[in-house]
Amino acid sequence: MASGTTKIKSSSVAARLRAARVRAGMTPIDAARYLRVARTTIYDWERGTIVPRADRFEEALRVYGEASPV
Repeated sequence: MASGTTKIKSSSVAARLRAARVRAGMTPIDAARYLRVARTTIYDWERGTIVPRADRFEEALRVYGEASPV
């Protein structure tokens, strides 16, 4: 792992994304439309099956009205 990088557990990312989406009052389908991704991608992110790239994670949080993780 490169200096200055942090490894984040996929379960933490998944939980944060789902909680933020729910607080925003969005369905997974709404989120997929706003983020221009497949509905299954939202489900996979929220289950921790896959972890979004950092830029996609930050974009999702912005769409959900959440502050940046940094």
